[in-house]
Amino acid sequence: MNGHEGVLGYGFHGREDEIRIPLITPRRNGLTVCDALMSNIDMYSIVFEGKIPERDHIFSDTAYYGQDHRILNIIKGKYKYVYHKVDGREELFDLFWDPNEQYSLMSDLHFDQDRNDSYPAREHYFYDSWDELPAVREEFRQLRASMWRELTPQEKAYKKARSLGGRVYRKLRKVIRK
Repeated sequence: MNGHEGVLGYGFHGREDEIRIPLITPRRNGLTVCDALMSNIDMYSIVFEGKIPERDHIFSDTAYYGQDHRILNIIKGKYKYVYHKVDGREELFDLFWDPNEQYSLMSDLHFDQDRNDSYPAREHYFYDSWDELPAVREEFRQLRASMWRELTPQEKAYKKARSLGGRVYRKLRKVIRK
């Protein structure tokens, strides 16, 4: 991390320079460089089986499903989708045209702070693939739905009791175990 956007260390944000970590291994499949999408769950296959898995997308999650500051990143092709659990905010970036993730393509409207009004994003931002974005947004929302999990009511009560501490937590833990 280089201080971009105030981020100096690894944490719960999922910036591209945090989740794209180079992997150095002996050559596999005759490749000197591999640009395939991989995840830490692929390490066994790469190191011990000598196989490079083929994926069309990967998930990068910053926290467990029950934590409020969770941020989910999904990378597929040239796009990266970001979902912030804390406020339900979604972002979509074209990593080819915008590798620093400066402009989210999630909405067809752009809020102009100077005019305090929204305008069509096409009028403010050049992008050559506006027409494909509705389908891309829907695809990423479906990918998120395929793996997203929320706390059950029982888990929410348990989490709340833990935050209260002491006797309340121990009492609720006994009730849940029964």
